[in-house]
Amino acid sequence: MMSCSDRRACPAHDPRIGPIRGFSLIEMLAVVLVMALVAGVATTQFSRSPRATLAAETRVIGAILRQARQVAATSGTAQSVLFDLDARQVVWGAKTHDLPADVSLDLTALASEARGAKQAAIRFHPDGIATGGSLTLGLGDIETRVSVHWLGGGVAASE
Repeated sequence: MMSCSDRRACPAHDPRIGPIRGFSLIEMLAVVLVMALVAGVATTQFSRSPRATLAAETRVIGAILRQARQVAATSGTAQSVLFDLDARQVVWGAKTHDLPADVSLDLTALASEARGAKQAAIRFHPDGIATGGSLTLGLGDIETRVSVHWLGGGVAASE
């Protein structure tokens, strides 16, 4: 039996080039993991298309409105979601969502829910009725719309 102390018999030694050096499996896995993380961060940071930005904002606003509707129904108290077009914010209770500067906004709401020239709210009542309204978001030539039906308080988003 030959041991690795005999360089000719050791599989990790080539007499022509010397000791064979390589990377362990753990080192290779660590490199692949780091490359995957970098690729994931790079794709989310650099490939944010206008359509994806608008779709994400539409989903966030729709979620805020749906949550306000649910809280109104379960708590028995009316809930108002305020849209501030000057500050580019959607405000509900203590939650504030800032809208991107490059997204255009157009709000349609009841005149009784207006709070100044560039502010209006959509109110959800405990019995399911809402004041209704719609918010159109635009970015370039792409538009999305979030609508609240007045009779049932349903929230619909279209992309």
